[in-house]
Amino acid sequence: MLPLKPTVDILATMVDKYRPTVAVGFAAETSNVVENARKKLLAKKLTLVVANDVSDAAIGFASANNQVTLISETRTEKIEEASKEVIAAQILHEVQTLI
Repeated sequence: MLPLKPTVDILATMVDKYRPTVAVGFAAETSNVVENARKKLLAKKLTLVVANDVSDAAIGFASANNQVTLISETRTEKIEEASKEVIAAQILHEVQTLI
């Protein structure tokens, strides 16, 4: 058996230490996707969380497409299924509007 031990939360540590203008995190969730991602947004003091429902085998890790939800303190926007390149461009556009 491989012994495991907890590590430092890198994202939360970086946000606390450097206080960036925009801090974006990603939440891979299997249930209560938006609710769990919103908790991460607040707990890690992020500007934006990109929530990904990894329980859907048709999209995500093993697919060329994905579907995500962008979550900030003031809004939630679902990005419908699209290529990962299109979704990446939409995430970057959102970050640009936050800067």
